Amino acid sequence: MKTVVAVIVSYNNSAMLQILLNDIASQSRPPDRIIVVDNASSDGTQEAIKTRFPGVDCIRMPENTGSAGGYHHGMKTALAKSHYIWTLDDDVRLRPDTLAELLNGFDLLKRGCKLGAVRSVGGHHPEQHPTRLHIIPWRGTLFSSEAVSEVSLPLSEYFLYGEDLDFSLRLARKGYQCFWIPTSHCTENRNKGKSETHLFFHTEKMYSSPFRLYYAFRNQTAIYLKFGAWVPFCKTLLYGLKVILYCPMIGGEGKREKIRAVLKGISDGLGGRLGKNPQYDPEKEQEVPGQEIARSPVHVRCPGILTDPTERHKE
Repeated sequence: MKTVVAVIVSYNNSAMLQILLNDIASQSRPPDRIIVVDNASSDGTQEAIKTRFPGVDCIRMPENTGSAGGYHHGMKTALAKSHYIWTLDDDVRLRPDTLAELLNGFDLLKRGCKLGAVRSVGGHHPEQHPTRLHIIPWRGTLFSSEAVSEVSLPLSEYFLYGEDLDFSLRLARKGYQCFWIPTSHCTENRNKGKSETHLFFHTEKMYSSPFRLYYAFRNQTAIYLKFGAWVPFCKTLLYGLKVILYCPMIGGEGKREKIRAVLKGISDGLGGRLGKNPQYDPEKEQEVPGQEIARSPVHVRCPGILTDPTERHKE
């Protein structure tokens, strides 16, 4: 039997993490090992796991290393003794057959291509058969450990947002293909820190915090520049301009800070200045009241505060 190691990165989300761990324990084919990377949470995450889930390996980081650092460390730990690495956000829900269906799909599809990963669908996936997936977020994805070894680990210097985009492009460069598995389901258990704003007779969803804008724009700018992906690179810059133009027309606090974050993010992305920026530390920056803290970016195309119309492909 192939060995599966689940890797979960968590930050101050103990309640939802415990729900997820119960879902994993109820799998018809459970993973052989579970690794939780605790990004220096202050909500008792480590103590809760030790008490309620003693079989789970909880690795506590000395500081918040973001999703990039968390998945880098977790996947590095999992790689030595695994055939597959199953990456999960800490706020998802699973059906009892989620992992079993991913494994079945992988076994079926690997016969016809160089397969790197398969991914569960969310609640609104339009297809009934496996389809190609070009950008692979961490949530609900089963990676071949062989593919991870060949392309190397996620890059921790991205800190937050975009490291999965970079990893996906590296997989593609090595000739690996990835697919949705519509019989496997993994759904988000909360909204990702956006509020709705009515503008010009339509509704836009918007990020509330400058640090999200900074890392999303910085990392996507740097990644598309690195890979010479000029069309999405130009789209990212144009989208940044759109956000800057929209901010003054949007109510709420921190409009200037958001504009500065977009400009600084693009500037640092162009200059290759990566890593955790103390100026945009999630632990120091206050969220707008009423907004949940998002741990996952708007993947793939638009990194700003407005919703990308192609975001449905994440499901």
